[in-house]
Amino acid sequence: MAVHALPRDERLQCDRRSEALLGETLAAFSGFDSARLDPTEWKFLARRDQFSVHRAVSCVDSHKRRVIASGFLAASLHDVLGGLYVEDDRELLTTQAILSPSGNTAVDAAVLLIAERREPRAAPFRFAGVKWYSWKRNLSGEGQECDLLTYERMGQAVTDGRETDSSHELMYHVILSLNKPEWPLDVARGPGFRRADMAFCFLYLKVCDDLVECFTLLDYDCRTAGSSRRAADTEMADRVLMVTRLPDLARAKCWKPRTCTLKMARTLPTARLNELIFCIWNADND
Repeated sequence: MAVHALPRDERLQCDRRSEALLGETLAAFSGFDSARLDPTEWKFLARRDQFSVHRAVSCVDSHKRRVIASGFLAASLHDVLGGLYVEDDRELLTTQAILSPSGNTAVDAAVLLIAERREPRAAPFRFAGVKWYSWKRNLSGEGQECDLLTYERMGQAVTDGRETDSSHELMYHVILSLNKPEWPLDVARGPGFRRADMAFCFLYLKVCDDLVECFTLLDYDCRTAGSSRRAADTEMADRVLMVTRLPDLARAKCWKPRTCTLKMARTLPTARLNELIFCIWNADND
């Protein structure tokens, strides 16, 4: 993969956008109560396990839409963030293969730029950089190629106004679309290629040793997300619900490859066994 560099002014702009979205998400999270969502303002889209997704009925304009999601993940905070933290191209592709919605096939992925990386003791999950994802949407027997170029930040956040003894263990993951159509520099894209335009902020709060509360705020352009607005809603809900597979991802990363096959086969859906094999293949070739 070619060397990619982000000019300082563009990096600062991305950081400001990240901070703004994080601040907005923290404010929404501090006063959020899913039981009080007004159905005239929020439309239910999907639910998986203990995680629900809603879309705002009113839109900023005819194309921009907002989604919120909330729920719980049966995993430790360390496992959730450890599963998400990636600096390596091959590991990023494996991660996407495991997390991707069932209607999508992960094709390629790359870490194009690392501006900040973790420090094992001081900041074990800190990250800032540019990543690229490519997948194929399996529609009506034909695969539509899509990709997403993102500036991402991970780290620790604090919030006021929410009663919790674990406020110091609130982590965030911001994912912003990056408007650089020429990136990746060495990847050819066909005329039918669709590049997604979206902005995510995920918050992960430790509830106890094996339970994490997750809250998500997402803005997206429905023109780049699907063939229709309804299809865009479905695709975005599926993309948000990828977080429900983080416990599977944590197990895939933690278990030793030659001994985990039977254990994971009992816990993963059948549709995920190919991704499991791919994950084990990657680990065997480290």
